[in-house]
Amino acid sequence: MPSLEINFTTRFLRAAKKLSKSDLAKVQDTIDATAAAWGHPHAHAGVGIRRLRANAFECRAGLQLRLIFFAKAGSLTFHALGHHDEIQNLLKSL
Repeated sequence: MPSLEINFTTRFLRAAKKLSKSDLAKVQDTIDATAAAWGHPHAHAGVGIRRLRANAFECRAGLQLRLIFFAKAGSLTFHALGHHDEIQNLLKSL
């Protein structure tokens, strides 16, 4: 299976810098699980991947922390990171 390229936007990295170490660890675990499950649709639900739009997806790192990413052939680009309300506001602008 070809490797999956994982990218991060500046917006995502800025938000990640503001997290506690425990939240950052949850985010890293979620990114790893998302990458491992990608391409296996039955595994998406177990990881908490949810399609938002054509190529936009959401996954959760815990109860409140959400990650928004975009999928292209061979790559995932993590675009935003935040709590439920922040992500809801961002989605309105996409």
